[in-house]
Amino acid sequence: MKNAWIETRSGKHFNPLLPDPKLIDIEDIAHALSMICRFTGHCREFYSVAQHSVLVSERYSPDNKLAGLLHDASEAYLCDVSAPLKPFLPDYKQFEHNLTLVVLEKFGISQIPKEVKEIDRRLCFTEARDLGFRLDGWGDVKPYERRIWPWTQDESKKFFLFYFQSLTRNGA
Repeated sequence: MKNAWIETRSGKHFNPLLPDPKLIDIEDIAHALSMICRFTGHCREFYSVAQHSVLVSERYSPDNKLAGLLHDASEAYLCDVSAPLKPFLPDYKQFEHNLTLVVLEKFGISQIPKEVKEIDRRLCFTEARDLGFRLDGWGDVKPYERRIWPWTQDESKKFFLFYFQSLTRNGA
């Protein structure tokens, strides 16, 4: 497919359908995720995927923190599709899965740990509670106690990169 690429913040031509691990850049990921708003933008104020990723990672077991930080990294290259649509887009789900595996491999991770679903669901409920959504229809999800205060885009990018560097510097 001709021109099947996006230009990243660093100027790379990246094909998200055939991802090349040599072109995956943590700075590009941090920048893009810090610019993408959670909940398809329907929250009271801007709340980035980068901040969400840091908060997910903080809740992981020590051996899985880097995987937690990168669990949504594919969104830096694909964006995201709202959850109600994903079941109707099997090709998108496959591209997302493939890209996630390439990103994880780039950073020495074999897979997203099983604990991600519970952490992600609880954090999503906590985010909903703190970002102005009604909480009916969530079932018996227990939110985390600590309240979430949205960071700016710049703070999100800086905290994401700082957290990444602290995890990789310590051998994660």
